[in-house]
Amino acid sequence: MGGGSYTLVLPPLHMHPVLFASLVGLQQIVCWGTLTYAAAVFAPFLSQACGISIASVMTAYGVGLLTNALVAPAATRWVLRAGAFGSGMAGLALLVAACIVLSQASHWIILTLGFMIAGISMALTQYDFAFLTVNLHMPDHARRVITVITFFGALASTIMWPAALALAALLGPQMAWLALAAISVSFSLPALFFAYRQPRAQRPIEKAAANTPNLPTKAPPASFALLMGLLGLMFIGISLVANLPLVLTLMTTPTEQLAWILSLFGIGQLCSRALDYAAGRWLSTRATVLACGVCFCSALALMATSNHGGLQAAAAVFLFGAANGLVTV
Repeated sequence: MGGGSYTLVLPPLHMHPVLFASLVGLQQIVCWGTLTYAAAVFAPFLSQACGISIASVMTAYGVGLLTNALVAPAATRWVLRAGAFGSGMAGLALLVAACIVLSQASHWIILTLGFMIAGISMALTQYDFAFLTVNLHMPDHARRVITVITFFGALASTIMWPAALALAALLGPQMAWLALAAISVSFSLPALFFAYRQPRAQRPIEKAAANTPNLPTKAPPASFALLMGLLGLMFIGISLVANLPLVLTLMTTPTEQLAWILSLFGIGQLCSRALDYAAGRWLSTRATVLACGVCFCSALALMATSNHGGLQAAAAVFLFGAANGLVTV
């Protein structure tokens, strides 16, 4: 009436740490499943639609991951300045935009653009974003909340790889991308409207950090050659993990076995993280690196000697998941 402007301001909500972790954890499942795990599931379809090789599809996906790494520092500064709610809404909007572009991709340029948008969205929806908001809003409960969130996150592959395969078979690859976007919105909006509207902690994060268990200030002594060798093996293993659905397909794993074998990846993650949680303290750097190396080496050996999937492939996927969980720890 008077020509003034009006701004909708949503009041902050106070939430129990367990409920906070549960909402954010559910959001992590769908965001990881849509932005990260779906790429390998849909790679054969994207290859056909764009007339390029599967390796080229995964290269475009790699460009998206590089984009994520480049924008992550700026995204962090934006979250600190603008807050988790607004930046999280932007991340969700970018997720939907990425799914729309990827569903219509018919050329490698459009495909790469879609993955680049997905990479930006990752910085505002996945672990970096979630862990930052935990430290901003619940520093006193940061470790417990982050541990619970990683338990949820470990289920992303267990749930979303089979779900993406089922959606692609039921709806076709184009509609499956849109269905994943709808699922992500339906789970992310409650987290954004409730968990991410938590008021910021009244005391500095540094003071909260002083109450957490002390971590060693120096890395434990270890052979440099051994460390580099294990890191190299982990790099190879992580590269394979991103393409597990494709690897198992190339190994002529029966379709009816593919979903349940892939689900073991998340189970392996859960087991390794539960081991750390039960120990009551963070695993040492040496123990973590050695355990990752053993898991990755064993998984690679099983993959190399497995002809048609089955129990060997299942054990390898489980070990890959355990190693991935140890990396997160």
